[in-house]
Amino acid sequence: MFREKKLNSLVKEQLDRIIFKELDILPGILLTITRIECSTNGKLAKVYVSVLPDEKFEEVFAFLKRHTKKVQYLLMKSLRIQPIPTINFVEEKTVKEAAKIEKLLEKIRKEEKNEEKE
Repeated sequence: MFREKKLNSLVKEQLDRIIFKELDILPGILLTITRIECSTNGKLAKVYVSVLPDEKFEEVFAFLKRHTKKVQYLLMKSLRIQPIPTINFVEEKTVKEAAKIEKLLEKIRKEEKNEEKE
C-alpha cells in the first residue's frame, strides 16, 4: 500500500513537469492532473485529467492520446524505477459531477429564498 502511494505521488510529480513543460497545450486551456492510480504491480498508471473549458476536453484529450508515447518516453528518462508504468489517460468525471451538484444546490437555495419572500 505504501509503495503504491509513493509510486502514485512520484509519477504525478513527474507527469506534471513533463506535460506542462514539454508539451504545448493550447493557450487558454486549464489542464489538471487530478490523481493517478498505479496498479499494484506498477505496470499501469491511470492518469485522471480534467480540462477547462469543458468544450475543449475532446480536443485536449485527443492531443494527450497522440502524445502518450512521448510522455511515456520522457517519464522513463526521468524515473529510475522498473517497471515504468504504462500511461492511460482517463477523464476525471468527479470534477464535472461536483460542479453539477453545486449548480443544483445553488438553484435550490435561490428557489427557497424566493419562496420565503412570498
